[in-house]
Amino acid sequence: MIVETGIVTVSRGAEKVLLKAGEKVKITKTSTLNKEEISDHLHNYYRSKEFIANNTPLSRVAEVLSEAYETEIILEDPSLKDLRLTTTFKGDSLDTILQVIAETFEIRIERKGRQIILTK
Repeated sequence: MIVETGIVTVSRGAEKVLLKAGEKVKITKTSTLNKEEISDHLHNYYRSKEFIANNTPLSRVAEVLSEAYETEIILEDPSLKDLRLTTTFKGDSLDTILQVIAETFEIRIERKGRQIILTK
């Protein structure tokens, strides 16, 4: 859950987390609530159908695209994680977005079932 405006309280059992605009909560494997700040606008996709990346690490872009397109995007080489992307995709297919990323960073796209692997 990501809060765009206002304040939201999220609870799980006795544990509570107060979220403000620009924050999100994740439930860990041990079922605890972790509050995190959001430094990009990629999460707005669900409302605006736009992915807006502003000097955003490729690892974050891959995370959001995986969620939005219900797939698993894997950055095989750790050096890919910190590559920075600044662009806006509006209403583009996942294939189009991946092609732009591949051309921008000169990387390859490999598909294995529901997994999409980005490699150097």
